[in-house]
Amino acid sequence: MKKFLCVLLSALMCVGLLAGCGSGEESSGDGGSSGKLVYIAQDMNDSFASWLANSVESLGTERGYDVTVMDCQADGAKCVEMLENARNMSPDAIILQPMADAQVLNTIEGIRDDGIELVVVNLPLPEDPDAVPTVVCDDYTLGYEIAQEAAENLPENANIVILNGIPGMSVTTERRRGFQEGLLDARSDVTLLAELDASFNKDEAMDAMDDWLQKFDDIDGVICASDGMALGAIESYKSNNKDYSNVQFYGIDGLAEGCLSIQSGELTATVLQDAQTMADEALNMVEGLLDGSITDNQTVDIDAKIVNSDNVEEIIEMHRENGLIEE
Repeated sequence: MKKFLCVLLSALMCVGLLAGCGSGEESSGDGGSSGKLVYIAQDMNDSFASWLANSVESLGTERGYDVTVMDCQADGAKCVEMLENARNMSPDAIILQPMADAQVLNTIEGIRDDGIELVVVNLPLPEDPDAVPTVVCDDYTLGYEIAQEAAENLPENANIVILNGIPGMSVTTERRRGFQEGLLDARSDVTLLAELDASFNKDEAMDAMDDWLQKFDDIDGVICASDGMALGAIESYKSNNKDYSNVQFYGIDGLAEGCLSIQSGELTATVLQDAQTMADEALNMVEGLLDGSITDNQTVDIDAKIVNSDNVEEIIEMHRENGLIEE
């Protein structure tokens, strides 16, 4: 009897050990098991940067990563600092929305030498766009497509103003080149009254528009390198009690608030660069680097899509499904 009880007890202990091992393996397949991931945002005060960061965090967590989000606060030196902080955490991978700073490239090279995988998203590295695997929506295409939309809709002999992004950044230069070729070169009757770098900032755009409304009596179109600046221009008309019913406003990004503005008849059009898709592709690239299926510094280009009154409901529904617009 004693021998039987000993055998039975041993068997039960083995079953318990096996169950415990099985439980550990099952847990490792859930959240936090795929490794550590750091995401570094350019500026979380920017609506698109915030959308992109939140998309990386939520999708990364769904895939099982332990995701840490850092914010450069639109500061090139802070971007280098954040990269070094991320490096010291020894994550499996870093996803970076970069600033235009030469030191960033040197820091990235050191990080990769340490065996930490790194992917750039949204903005290519200006010093060397092919230095690391990258996911972008081509900025020239974004500028050109929204400019073409404006060229098709602005009245004859239209007067326009342009609000550009952060001076010196490739995103600003390329979107402005798109404005030139898609609108100004295509419509010789269109007059550019003024343009200003407003750093993708809504408040700076409002200030610029305030000045222009004092200088110019007849503005037909406001072409902006971001939705935030376009919404700032609209706010300027409102705060100055100016009639803007015949003014066309164009932005870039396809933000939730931009789409709602189109729905309400204020913003004329925007062009979508889908942060959710961009984040998903960046995570695919991270996984490819980690499992060895990606070995080169490839670039994935996300398609741009014009959003206007014809299709805005579809994009609003997308934002609603992603939790960016409440029911």
